[in-house]
Amino acid sequence: ARVSDWEGSTVVDWSSRYAKIRSSLQRGESGGWFKLLSYIMKGAKQICEMVKLRECSVLVHCSDGWDRTSQMTSLATMLMDPYYRTLRGFIVLIEKEWLSFGHQFARRIGHGQKAT
Repeated sequence: ARVSDWEGSTVVDWSSRYAKIRSSLQRGESGGWFKLLSYIMKGAKQICEMVKLRECSVLVHCSDGWDRTSQMTSLATMLMDPYYRTLRGFIVLIEKEWLSFGHQFARRIGHGQKAT
């Protein structure tokens, strides 16, 4: 789905889209990547439900706090607020949810490491 497809979607709309995406991911699962993606999408859905439907505050912290935390909160933020689906909003989101929390971009892409 394109980001523009989510414009104006409610959590309920997204829930049905999530089910379709999840079933397609399960059919083509390879190397565990799709399973991890499914977990991230499920977590983002739960965040959206808590914030939008139950009007609750949410504290999100995954085991190491580097990857999944930022992935889930960023996806949930994009789903709930159309501003973050714009280029300017996406840049703000990366700074807010990734850079300010010290995400290890260089380590994840192997920047500065010798090729093997």
